[in-house]
Amino acid sequence: MNAIAELHADREGRAHLRIYEGNYDTYRAVRKAEQSAAHRRVSEAKNEARKAERERVENQIKLDRNVRRGRDFERSKRKPGLAMGLDKNSSERSAGKLRAAHESMVADARAAVSEAQENLRVQERIYLELAQDALPAGRKVLELQRAGKDPCASVQQDPELKNAYAQNTVSRETQSHEVDYPFRRQDFPEALVLTGPEHLRITGANGSGKTVLLNAIAHTNDPDYRSPVSPAYRVLYRLGNAVYLPQRITLDPERTLLETVQRANPGASEQHLRDQLARLLFRRESVHQHIGDLSGGERFRAALATVLLTDPVPQLLLLDEPTNNLDISSVDWLVQALDAYTGALIIVSHDEDFCERIRIDCTLSLSAKTLGEMS
Repeated sequence: MNAIAELHADREGRAHLRIYEGNYDTYRAVRKAEQSAAHRRVSEAKNEARKAERERVENQIKLDRNVRRGRDFERSKRKPGLAMGLDKNSSERSAGKLRAAHESMVADARAAVSEAQENLRVQERIYLELAQDALPAGRKVLELQRAGKDPCASVQQDPELKNAYAQNTVSRETQSHEVDYPFRRQDFPEALVLTGPEHLRITGANGSGKTVLLNAIAHTNDPDYRSPVSPAYRVLYRLGNAVYLPQRITLDPERTLLETVQRANPGASEQHLRDQLARLLFRRESVHQHIGDLSGGERFRAALATVLLTDPVPQLLLLDEPTNNLDISSVDWLVQALDAYTGALIIVSHDEDFCERIRIDCTLSLSAKTLGEMS
């Protein structure tokens, strides 16, 4: 990528298009530097505005004091009436000019603040209070066994494997995030156990069976589900309270966003759901938009909002290439939403930058031959 085009609206709703040379990392670095500079300019402008206002108030106090002195002097009648009248007129003209000058300084300072704020993007952040209990660190979430293997036989062959298997423990190379199980063989581990609010990433080339495995995990408790292709792993256990968001989001296009969320959480009041949707940046009348009228990024946000606003919130979330077809702001939104989520996460994603931002605890790498061997 040689350049990034950014379209954004200013504070008055006017659209602006800007081209940033370089890749996404360069874009983020430039925007961060610009935002830092904009924050400094706003801070400096506000300081100048406060200084101008302070000087205006001090000047007004002095003028009021002079007016009182003038009245006292007039009552003393130490000058002829004509002379006193001339002095009063001259004093009022001087005071008026001085007052106007200070008011102009204040107005200019306030205008400078507004101008500085024009370059400061409003960084809207998600703030959620989810109806979820913390997932205990030792709670088993997922247990996989390499297809075609007898878990009991393979474990019994080695006391070390038996002990690790019984305790559901794994060791990881924290720098590379590669799974390094004691019983890892060939290019992928023979078994995998996920515990607590861990984030597992499934990687591999196209055709390696990532989505096949994710579907198998998602439909573990569905007796009617039949996978068209045998996954690389058999699911021995999966936490019951789980939700899967596939690449293709299927929501009723005729329903509004609010109606969609209400169906997912019928026990919640409309005001509660609207408050929560506002925290997910769906504000005011936008909750009455029909799903069919939303953009691709907005539909994904609506689908995830439906998941996060259920009661109770699922303790396991499965996402398949969630950043596909999302714009930069929607990706930022997703990162913040997942930061508020305290359950376990299993994700398939090619987006390295996104995965770095959401915290990946371990990675399960599949290869094309993995699926071929198990088919």
